[in-house]
Amino acid sequence: MPTYRFLAIALDASGHVHSILGFAKALKAAGHEVCFTHREKYRHLAEKIGVSFIPLQMVDADGEELMIKLIDEFADKFRKDPMECFLEMAKFAGLGLEDAEAQFMAFFEPLNKIITERSNEFDAIISDFPGPLLRMYYHLIPCFPLVSTNPLVLYPSGPPCSSGYSVNSDKSKWSQFKDVSNRANSIFLKLPSQLSEAMRVPEFNADEFDLGKYSSSVQSFGFYHYPADLDYTECAPIRPKWHRIDCWIRKPDFDTEFVIP
Repeated sequence: MPTYRFLAIALDASGHVHSILGFAKALKAAGHEVCFTHREKYRHLAEKIGVSFIPLQMVDADGEELMIKLIDEFADKFRKDPMECFLEMAKFAGLGLEDAEAQFMAFFEPLNKIITERSNEFDAIISDFPGPLLRMYYHLIPCFPLVSTNPLVLYPSGPPCSSGYSVNSDKSKWSQFKDVSNRANSIFLKLPSQLSEAMRVPEFNADEFDLGKYSSSVQSFGFYHYPADLDYTECAPIRPKWHRIDCWIRKPDFDTEFVIP
């Protein structure tokens, strides 16, 4: 069986990092070479599973700390019915996000540099990013996306992602929620030009924006990281070119016994 060299990348969030490293471990077990690039603080996780590591050249500020700060600032706005949250999203889309913009810039710029300047060292990219950020499909090597969030975004006939609606809920509400969600997310993706360029957000028509199609766009094929027993097969068919893989449970980051607080 031929073997390949993969560059693994993930969004600046620990959940996405853990997911892509689980996928990297499976590729490694199949005989492939994998290199992970991210913040220096994740080096030990990559090396523990035998994956090489390229640190991003950046000030290693804590993205999780920033996310906690944003959640604290906007908690009251999000403690509402999901539909109401999306309806109000336009009102505070640009408020209090200056720190987040700087954080995204600090992460995406060095990541773009590695992808652009070192892609010739690899045969393909595996990417745990929501949607086609970084213009992944414009590079000379193929990119295979990994969806590690709830896969409803891949099921057009299912309830809207982030709605909280059950597959058995009133379907008359689904279309309304999708319309509101699409409008709200199109606002957030119309980022300030400098940040938009760093994240390499593809152009889109805000009036025709569809979050499901945007998030599930794929170059050749992609994977979603979800247990078979929990999958939304009753909402089939899934969007074309997507394939389910089982979740991998990594060993603890450190060899210590877990104790319930």
